[in-house]
Amino acid sequence: MAKEFSFIFKKSSFGEIICEKTGVETEKDINHFLSLYSESFALVCALSGKLTINAGADQHILEEGGALLVYPDTPLSFHAGGAFCYGYIRFNGYSVSKLARGHNCARQVQLRQEQFACIRSFFGEQNPGGPGYELNALSLVFSALAHTEEQPAEPFENRATVIERFIALTESNFNRTDFKITDACAKLGISVSYFTKLFSKTMGISPLQYVINLRMGKAKGMLKKSHLSIKEIAGYVGYDDALHFSGEFKKITGMSPSQYKRTLG
Repeated sequence: MAKEFSFIFKKSSFGEIICEKTGVETEKDINHFLSLYSESFALVCALSGKLTINAGADQHILEEGGALLVYPDTPLSFHAGGAFCYGYIRFNGYSVSKLARGHNCARQVQLRQEQFACIRSFFGEQNPGGPGYELNALSLVFSALAHTEEQPAEPFENRATVIERFIALTESNFNRTDFKITDACAKLGISVSYFTKLFSKTMGISPLQYVINLRMGKAKGMLKKSHLSIKEIAGYVGYDDALHFSGEFKKITGMSPSQYKRTLG
């Protein structure tokens, strides 16, 4: 596990889900995220040890591999009987505010073994804040959110699996100019209309917007680290029309790719 860190991202005025801050904390830290008032959504994962977390009037016990989705405007406190380590991803955005809250201040998330392995690897990165870091954080959030609805185990397991498979398909094919939501749904064996409603309800954004956000995240990383032209970057992230790419990029970031590159110095 890498040494403790806290990384803050710039806030966005756009409607998509954004990552505000990430961090890893242990018993050696003084001011813990879990001792504060949570103004945003947060995904908290126990990386080692055992934590008893009070979220508003709710109490949750997290052991290694356990995760908790904390809703905004929730007072937090916790205690632990020994050494511990946890990571958190704080996120927000208009679209994510549509997540069903019910009467809870927090809800436990059942992570699969491979999901926990990805989260553990993410928080163990030696270069937090590097290219693609924010995108990776949001991908973990998207994957975890697929497991937060209170539904009967078998039907919900199927829904979560479909969303995870779509995310995996998108990660593998985002750079294809002919990649379409309809083709992905055909591979998943599900109708486009049903999947769009399912994905939007669970994730807070449409499947198409997820693909666009993923592509723009990859483009940001390439603009930071490469000397490729805008046209070449557009091709690498799945656009055969550089003008179309630039338009989508500006919708997400508020500036053109060229303007964004100039801000990097």
